[in-house]
Amino acid sequence: GNTPTSSTALHAVLDKTDETFGAEMFTNGENFTGASGATPPDGWSVYTNGTFTIDDSSGSPSGSALKIEHNGSDNSPRAGVANITTVVGQAYKLSFKFKNGTATNGIIYSGSSWGGTQYGREDPDATEWTTYEWSFIATDTTTNLIFGAVTTVAGEYSWYDDISLKAYNGNAGILI
Repeated sequence: GNTPTSSTALHAVLDKTDETFGAEMFTNGENFTGASGATPPDGWSVYTNGTFTIDDSSGSPSGSALKIEHNGSDNSPRAGVANITTVVGQAYKLSFKFKNGTATNGIIYSGSSWGGTQYGREDPDATEWTTYEWSFIATDTTTNLIFGAVTTVAGEYSWYDDISLKAYNGNAGILI
């Protein structure tokens, strides 16, 4: 998959003898229940106001996707899940599917603080459904993930689907 563009991301070296993962840790990253208008999906929080829609017309292989759209007044709308419990020193795998609509590109923050990029930042611009994934080692007991559309134009948007965060069961180290 694609890797984060952030130079500050902690890149994990993972155990190739045990490539299994734990249970899903990300809330509502696939069916996106509750997303409507200014309200993001259930279990998510707004980072920057926008319009959040469950969209069946995106062409996602999984069916409906989350459309994040400029609402006419707030630039670069974003939302995500805050305070996901993680274990310091544990390796995790983040993956998601992205397809850009009319926005400049998407934007993803992965960090130990709300809006932080300690674990990575991605600025995807794929115009077809593309899977992005990367691994990181938690340095804090909480992880925050934010997804958005970079745009200053009303009505421009990006789509997300199949967002997943799972603990890596093998041994890991940090590549410096």
